[in-house]
Amino acid sequence: MKPIAYLIGFCLYYSGLFRLAISIRKRCVKILTYHDIAEKENSFVRGMRISLTPRVFERHLQFLQKHYSVVPLKTALAGMQTPGTADRYVCITFDDGYASIARNALPLLSEFGFSATAFLVGKCAVGREVMWRNRLAFLLCEHGGRAQAALARATVEFDPSLAKAIESAPSVGALRLSKNLQMLRPLVEVESMLSRLEGDLPCIAEKPYLSDQELVELANGGVVLANHSYSHAEFNWLTPDQIESELKPWYREHHGNTPSEMTFFSLPFGHRLRNHALVKEIAVRLGTRCILFSNGLDNPPKTDPYCLGRQHLISSKFYRIFTELEVLPVLRRYSKLLLKLLRTEGPTTEDWRPVQGP
Repeated sequence: MKPIAYLIGFCLYYSGLFRLAISIRKRCVKILTYHDIAEKENSFVRGMRISLTPRVFERHLQFLQKHYSVVPLKTALAGMQTPGTADRYVCITFDDGYASIARNALPLLSEFGFSATAFLVGKCAVGREVMWRNRLAFLLCEHGGRAQAALARATVEFDPSLAKAIESAPSVGALRLSKNLQMLRPLVEVESMLSRLEGDLPCIAEKPYLSDQELVELANGGVVLANHSYSHAEFNWLTPDQIESELKPWYREHHGNTPSEMTFFSLPFGHRLRNHALVKEIAVRLGTRCILFSNGLDNPPKTDPYCLGRQHLISSKFYRIFTELEVLPVLRRYSKLLLKLLRTEGPTTEDWRPVQGP
C-alpha cells in the first residue's frame, strides 16, 4: 500500500494539486503521534523505531505551519463534534514521556508557536520506574546474546514455544519481541520474565523519562500533560478492575500544582481492542473525554471521541509528509473497497461507509 500511496502523493505534490487535496479533506482532523526526538537512539528505545531526529521533526513543523492549523487537542475535539468548525486542524501528541520531549521537541514547538499534548505513563512519571519495553530494549542493546539467552530461560515457564524462538533466533529486535510479549502474555508474566532476566545482568541505573522539573517546563511551555495509563499494560489482558486502575487520573495526586488534563487518554500500543466496549464504558464512567488509538487514520466530523485515530509521520521530504497526512489515511480507510474493486467484485453500500477507529 505504501509504495502506491507515495507514488500518488508524489504526483499530487509536484503537480501542485496537493493543496486542493488538503482543502477537500480540511474537515478531517489529524492527530500526530511522536515518542522520542533525539539525534541518536539511546539504549532504552533502540530497535523500537520510535525515534526521530530534531531536524526531521522540524521539517514536519515547517510543513504543518505552511499548510495546516496546529491546535490543542481540546480544540480539535470540539471541532470534530461541531460540523463545519474544523479547518485543517492538526494536533501534535507525544507518548511515554521521554526526556527528549523537553530537551529537543519543546524548543522547536516554542519556536513555531505550537501547542502539544504529552501522554505520560504513571509508573515512569511518578514512580520513576523504567517501563518494561524500555527495560527489554536496554538489556538486549547493552548485553546482546547474553540477554537473549537469559530471556529465553526466563520465558520458558510461561511460553516454551516463544522461549525456543528467542533462543534460536539469530537476533531479537526489541520492537518485534516487545510486540510478541505484550500480545501473548499478561503484564504480570512479562514483568516476572524481566525480573528474572535482570537478576542475571547488571541493573539499570539511569532513567530515560521526564524529570519533575521538565514536566513543569512542558506545562509552562504550552504542552498539556495527559494520561497514557499507569503501567503501559496491554488492555486486552486486563480485568475490569485493572482497566479502571489504568484509566484513573493518577497525575494530580502527585503533581497537584502542575496543570494536567488526565481526561485525555492515549491507549498503550494503540491497536484494536477486543474489549473496546468495556474499556469505553469504564472510561465514560471515570470522566475520560477521549481515547486515542494509533491506527494510521485521521478523524472526519462526528468521529466517536472514544475511537480517535492517530498517525505517525516519519519522513523528511515534504511530498512524503503530505502522503502520510492525506493519502495513506484514505487508502487505509477504503482499503476494503479498493480490494473489492481490484478483484472486480461489485462494492456494496456497506463498503462505502468510512471506518472510524478500531
